[in-house]
Amino acid sequence: MICSGNLNEFNAFYNTHSTLFSAFHIDADDVRRTLQFLSLASLGCMKSLWTLAELAKELEISELEVEGLVVEAIAHGVLEAQIDQFTSTVTIR
Repeated sequence: MICSGNLNEFNAFYNTHSTLFSAFHIDADDVRRTLQFLSLASLGCMKSLWTLAELAKELEISELEVEGLVVEAIAHGVLEAQIDQFTSTVTIR
């Protein structure tokens, strides 16, 4: 699922199999965040300039959460990107 799925598929799986995560001591929030990073990187392959609103819609999170996600992805070396708060855009390299 992490390699070929998406956030919607993960959320659906988690909603029906949440006990598996507990049984195997898997932090669903960590998995979800990893999928968000991968989704963000994949979106960067599609085009480089995105508005926060576009990314929020694609990732199904708020624009404020998009900013945090991009900052975290940059800090972890997952993504090379730049946020322009004036124009509310993200340039993904």
